[in-house]
Parts: sequence; structure tokens; C-alpha cells
Amino acid sequence: VIDCTYSTTTSGLYTFAVNMTQPGAASVVVLSKSVIVLPTVASSVSTEILGLVTVATAGVTSSFVVRARDQFSNILTSGGSTIVTAITTPDRLSGSTILVSGVFNDRKDGNYSVAYAPTVTGQYRASVRLLGVNVRGSPVTIEVVAGP
Repeated sequence: VIDCTYSTTTSGLYTFAVNMTQPGAASVVVLSKSVIVLPTVASSVSTEILGLVTVATAGVTSSFVVRARDQFSNILTSGGSTIVTAITTPDRLSGSTILVSGVFNDRKDGNYSVAYAPTVTGQYRASVRLLGVNVRGSPVTIEVVAGP
């Protein structure tokens, strides 16, 4: 009986081979198996924001991507993670917070696209949360400038 244990932190395709060697004889492969190691669940520490600009233009749609990664930084290959994005700005008259509408799309491949179109100049705040925790680099301050 041969007992084998392995542990990996990198997703991908692995091949395991068991060789048998007797003194004075050539090594013989007695078992060869391929194993696919998949990423684990999304982690807020490793999930990243791609393409989020810190200066946007009023009336022009801006977009960015949230790429879900597991605790070992492997990119997830499927969607369904609980990611919440919010782009807000203070209301100049009331002082309350205004939520900017946008479009959130789960691409079902570990990437999530976000598009928004601010209509008023000023400072905005973009936050991206995974299971209630800010992801790496969140929140981000965005300065919205006047359009053409």
C-alpha cells in the first residue's frame, strides 16, 4: 500500500506518476494520473480592481473590471461571487450621499464589469466589497470633471 498526500496553492493541471524501481533494474511507471486543481472561493484580500480611473468626465460612461481571486491569488474561472459595488457622491445641498446608477455584469468567468456615468462634477467614491469586506484597493476617490 502506498499512501500519498499532496498540497498545492496554484491552480492548474498536474500529472502524478508513481515509479517502481528494483535494485539493478530500470524504473517502471506503475501509475500516472492527471489532476485538475481549481481555485478556491474568492478572497477580498486578493480580488482586484482593474481599469478604474481616478479622473472621469461628467456625462461620459466610465467602466472598470473586478477580477475575483482566491486566497492564493489564483483567478477564479466562474462567477457567482457576492460582490457589491457602489459609486457615491455627497449631495451639495443636503449633505446626504447620492448613489450613482450603473450597470454591474457577472461575466461568469471570475470577472465582473461595472459601468457608470456620473452627471455632476465633484468628488466621488467607488467602493467594491466582497462578502461585506472592501477588496484590495477599495475604496477609490474619483474626481469627475466637466464634459466637453
